[in-house]
Amino acid sequence: MTTSHRRIVLVILTWAVGSGGPLTAPTRADVVTAIYNGPTNFSYQITHMPDLDQRRSLAMHPNPYGLPGNGSMYCVPTSTMNMIMYVANHGFPAVAPGPGNWQSNALYNDAGEAIDTMGILMNTSASGGTGGNDAFNATKLWMDWESGKFTVTAYFPTQNFTPYFSNLTETAICGSLISLAFGRYTVVDDGSIWIEVGARNGGHAMTYVKGSSNGFNHTFAVRDPADDGTNSTQSQFVNREFDAWNYQIMFCPQGQNCYTRYMTALNYTEGDELIRLIDGYMGIRPKSGYGFTNTGIIMVYAPWLLNGSNGDQIAEYTVSANANLQDVAIDPDLVGYVALVPGAAGAQDTIKHFNPLTGQSEVVGQIPGADKLVFGRKRNLYVLSNTGLLHMLEIPPDPQHPPDPLVELPSPVEAMTYDDVKDEVVLLSVPDRRLLRYPDGLADAPTFLNIPDEVMLGGGEAGITLNPVDGKYWIVTEGSNTIYGLQQNAAGGITFEPITMAGIQHPTGIDADDAGHLFVTTNGGVVELQKNAAGAWQMVADGAFDGMAVGSSFRVTRSRTNFDPELHDGPAFFNIDPDELQFGEAVPDCLADLDGNFTVNVNDLLALIGNWGACEACFADITPVGGNGSVNVEDLLALIGAWGSCE
Repeated sequence: MTTSHRRIVLVILTWAVGSGGPLTAPTRADVVTAIYNGPTNFSYQITHMPDLDQRRSLAMHPNPYGLPGNGSMYCVPTSTMNMIMYVANHGFPAVAPGPGNWQSNALYNDAGEAIDTMGILMNTSASGGTGGNDAFNATKLWMDWESGKFTVTAYFPTQNFTPYFSNLTETAICGSLISLAFGRYTVVDDGSIWIEVGARNGGHAMTYVKGSSNGFNHTFAVRDPADDGTNSTQSQFVNREFDAWNYQIMFCPQGQNCYTRYMTALNYTEGDELIRLIDGYMGIRPKSGYGFTNTGIIMVYAPWLLNGSNGDQIAEYTVSANANLQDVAIDPDLVGYVALVPGAAGAQDTIKHFNPLTGQSEVVGQIPGADKLVFGRKRNLYVLSNTGLLHMLEIPPDPQHPPDPLVELPSPVEAMTYDDVKDEVVLLSVPDRRLLRYPDGLADAPTFLNIPDEVMLGGGEAGITLNPVDGKYWIVTEGSNTIYGLQQNAAGGITFEPITMAGIQHPTGIDADDAGHLFVTTNGGVVELQKNAAGAWQMVADGAFDGMAVGSSFRVTRSRTNFDPELHDGPAFFNIDPDELQFGEAVPDCLADLDGNFTVNVNDLLALIGNWGACEACFADITPVGGNGSVNVEDLLALIGAWGSCE
C-alpha cells in the first residue's frame, strides 16, 4: 500500500470515530412502500438513497477528487458506498464517512475519497473491476468499525442459486440495503420455453431502490453509478428504471450437464443477442437475534434499526400454534425462518419455512426425530435427527436437487454448527466426548477431535458455535456451568479455554457474532460476553439483548458469503465498461420533496424554512442541483414551483 493510500485509510478511521467528517444532515422518512403478498404481487420503494457517480476524472485529482481509470471499473465500491452513506444518514453517524447531503458538490471530494478508499480495501482494479470476495470482506470490515452492529451478506451465482427480482424485494423489505449485480450473457437460442445462454461476459453493480409487480407489470429501479459520463462534479441523483421479467434460462457448461434456472432479466426483448440477468447481490442490515418458545412462536429482536425503516424492534411469529419447536434457523437472505415442528406420536417431524411477510408456513421436508438445524455457507441446510444427518441443497427443495440420502452418524450427537472457513459441519457428541467434522455436502467420512478429560460436560441441552474471531469451537452443556472454547493444536489435539461466571447457570445454547462476542442462553435469557483490554472475558453491561425471553436457544445474524474462487473469479466477473451500460429510463429525483412522500407540500415548506440561511450540506439547499451553501429565496421559489404531486 502506498503512502497516499495509508493516508486515506487513516482519514476513514478518523471519520469512524466521529471527528473531521461532513456536517450532520437531517434524517427523513425513507421506506415509503413495503408490501409483499407473494412473488407476483409486491411493492417496495426506498427514497433518499445516494446516487454517487463512479466516473470521476483522474485528470482533476485531487481537486476535485478523481479515481484510477476515471472510475470506469468502480461500480462495486460506488454502489456499496451509496448504502454506507445511507446508513450514516439514518441513525449511525459514526459510520464513515459520516452523514451529509451527498448530492452537494461541497462534499464531492469527500465522496470521491470514500469511494477510492473502499476501492483500495476491495482491491479494485482500474482495468478489471472488483472481485466478489474482496467486495464482501471490505464491506464487512468497514461496517465492523461501527461496533459490530451490522450484518453483511454476499451471494453469487451457482447451479442452485440466483436471486429473483421478488427475492431481492423480500430481502429489502426485511431490512437489508441491496447492491445487486447483473451478469451479461450471450443468447445462444431464444426458445419458446427457455433461453439458452453462453458464458457470463462481465457484470455491473447497482443499488436497489424500487420494485413492484402486479402479475402483469414488473418495474425495477436502481441507483446506477454509471449513469453519468466522466466528470468532476456530482450529477443530479436519478433512478434508472427497467422492466424485469423471469425467464427459464438454460446453461450448458462445457463438459458438464445442462441445467436450468428461472432468472430475472432486465429490459430483455425477444431476439436480442445479449441478455442481462440478475445473478448476485450484497446486502447490509442491522444485526438481529432470535429465539423460540415451546408454544410455536419465533421471537425476533432487532435493537438497531435504520431511521425511516419499516421494521419493529420486537416481533413474534407463530409458526405452528402450541407446538414445542425443536430448533429454528434464519434463512441465508435473512428473510424467513426454517423451523423443526415435532410430529404426533409415531409421526415424522416436519421442516417448515416461515415467511414473516406473508405469515405463511411451507412444509419443505420431513424427517423422524429431528432436533437441530444449521445453514451452510453455500446456502444449503443441514438437519440433525436421532437417525442421522440430512443435507438439503436449497430451501425449498428444487426437483433438480432433491435432498441427499440420510447419513448415519457414528456417535450420538447433541449439537451442531457450521465452520465457514473450513466448509465443515461440526457436531458435538457429549456421550463420546468428541467433535465430528464432516466436509460440506457430507460426501466424505468425518474426522474426529477428542475432547480432553478436563472439560467437564454435563447432560441435558447442549450447544456449539464457531467464534469467527478466535477460531474456537465454544460449547455449553446444561449440566455444567462452565463454557469451554476448544481449538485444535499443531499436534492434532485439543486445547481448551474455560469460562465460569456467576450469571451463567445451566446454559442451554451458545452463539457468536462477527465481533467475536459470545451469546449464552441461560435461564431462558441471554448473557453477552466480550473480551476486555486485558484479554479476559467479561459480561457486557447493558447488552442489546438483555432481558429478552428467548427460550432454550438464541442466535444472532452473522455475515456470510457463498463465494467460490473456482466459480466467481476471472474475466467472466470483470466489470463492464460504462459506455456499454446505457439502457433503462432515467428518472431524476424531485429535489423539493424533502420528506420523501412524493408530494411537495407544507411539510416540505416548513423543513426548508427551518434550515434557512447558511447550509453547508443540507437537503433543503436544492438550487442549483447539489446546492450553493445557503437556503434562501431561490430555494423557496424552486419548492413552490414544484408544489403538488412529485413522483
